[in-house]
Amino acid sequence: MALTSLANHIADDHDALLARWRILARADETQPCRRFDLSGVEFDDHFPALIDALARALRNHDAPHVEREGAEHGRQRRQLGYTVTEVMEELTLFRQMLLNAVEEFQAETRALSQEELTDARRRLLDLLDRSVQASVVEYVTLAERERDRVMGELRESNEQKDRFLAMLSHELRNPLAPIMNAAGMLRDVRAADPRLDRARDIIERQARYQARLLDDLLEVNRIAR
Repeated sequence: MALTSLANHIADDHDALLARWRILARADETQPCRRFDLSGVEFDDHFPALIDALARALRNHDAPHVEREGAEHGRQRRQLGYTVTEVMEELTLFRQMLLNAVEEFQAETRALSQEELTDARRRLLDLLDRSVQASVVEYVTLAERERDRVMGELRESNEQKDRFLAMLSHELRNPLAPIMNAAGMLRDVRAADPRLDRARDIIERQARYQARLLDDLLEVNRIAR
């Protein structure tokens, strides 16, 4: 019965507890966090339902949805741009606020024996730990999926780049052979104007240089693949 009185107190103080947590979570405005820009509904998210679940736990009622709601909270916070550290900070503040509320209730009413107080803390912390674990696991799982997706896209992009460079190197190298052959034929032709000899030499020299560059590019591409 004593735990029921605490459960009733938590249920009756539902809005007050939620308001106290809001103040704690938004107290330090020097810390960069999205929570200062959120609407009341976005900010509260699953915390009102969590308070109700805590009251039910003290009445020996099951809270079968606490993990699902905690996971949804982790997903929501990630979508809002929270870091996992900020998620943990909020949940830690909520946990501490709730334990302080229990201590205040006991100090005012002396309604619980030491064993009952210990039992109440155990039930509350067990439920909170389930919620926290579900939130963090979902957050981290989503982060890992996003990382894997981005890494997959980067790998595919890199492979496309390698394929493009290989194709481009071959396509650019193909015209060099006839250019070199044509320059060789010009060497066998006696030119009346010495400028033509210089032009032929420039063509040969630049074609050989271009061929070396393309060979290097092909080699780099082979190593990368």
